Amino acid sequence: MARSFRTQQPEAAARRRLRREPDGSIELPRVVWRRPRNGDRHPLSAAVIRKVLQRDVPIEYLNGLARIELRPRSADVGQPYAWYLPDERTILLYSLPLEWTWEGRPSQSSMESMLRFYADLTETPTGLHVSWPAPEVQSLWFFVEVLAHELGHHHQRQYRIRRGSDRARRHEEFVAGLHSEKFYQAFVSRRIAAARQKAQPSSQQ
Repeated sequence: MARSFRTQQPEAAARRRLRREPDGSIELPRVVWRRPRNGDRHPLSAAVIRKVLQRDVPIEYLNGLARIELRPRSADVGQPYAWYLPDERTILLYSLPLEWTWEGRPSQSSMESMLRFYADLTETPTGLHVSWPAPEVQSLWFFVEVLAHELGHHHQRQYRIRRGSDRARRHEEFVAGLHSEKFYQAFVSRRIAAARQKAQPSSQQ
């Protein structure tokens, strides 16, 4: 299906505006690494972020993005996982432990996002314990559900029509969630395509 003119506009704008390296590749935003909180890790390293920006992120999400910064968290897990600073055009990504216990119960959407990446959620007397089968799985969840969400916020700010007042925060979060879902569906499509390609030689024997 051909993409609409509205869909093509941000990509065309990005191709015009993004700077290029001497080899012709797109100049990526700066990635700044800061030591994670003691006992935490950065689910996405600086090197991995640069790789996914080159390989997995459409260029319209990079247009105007100045910096991605990996920071130690200073609050409870998920308060927040990440933050977008529109004035600085910067995404902050906070460190996480590989497992943790929430006091109380997180939102249904938070639990569902983790479950579809195979997190183990166990009820405790006071809340919910979260663990991951492998660090790589947590990293994949963090890319699709956290970084992609903040890229969605940047996309909204970069291409929105100026109307004199900002959209309601709830609506912005909803739209950023749609961008995150777009990344998830692209990930599923790649997995299916890779599985088909892997199965193809055996089917031809």
